[in-house]
Amino acid sequence: MKLFLCVPFSGHVTESGAVEEAYRQTIERLLNNLRQHGHDVYCALEYADWTMGGASTPEEELSHDFAEIDRCDKVVVLVEERVSAGVQLENGYAFAKSKEVAVYQIGKPAWTNIAFAKLNGHEIVQVTDIDDFARQALIQN
Repeated sequence: MKLFLCVPFSGHVTESGAVEEAYRQTIERLLNNLRQHGHDVYCALEYADWTMGGASTPEEELSHDFAEIDRCDKVVVLVEERVSAGVQLENGYAFAKSKEVAVYQIGKPAWTNIAFAKLNGHEIVQVTDIDDFARQALIQN
């Protein structure tokens, strides 16, 4: 299955805009795990070379991300207590394109994430952390 993986990362970057190493390793482990289970996975964070604005201009990155959503079979969205504008933008685009979407809340739920998911007709699956998400996502996909 071709998956578009939405992950929040603005709260996980250094002052230079690079993704914190521990968070990068967690997401890389997740991507490897999904790929080992036969999924073709796109992650904008990986595409941007693990740096905010690292791949190209914001316009080019967004256009590329939307094209990847268009090509995917399913959008898998991870949300945290801190709301991610990028994740919500990708989720909204997927909704507008009538894509199948699965939303996973990491840790404490945020009202805005719950409201956004409910407005788009998605249920949120509660997970404790990204490793818990990987276990549940592999079972459900």
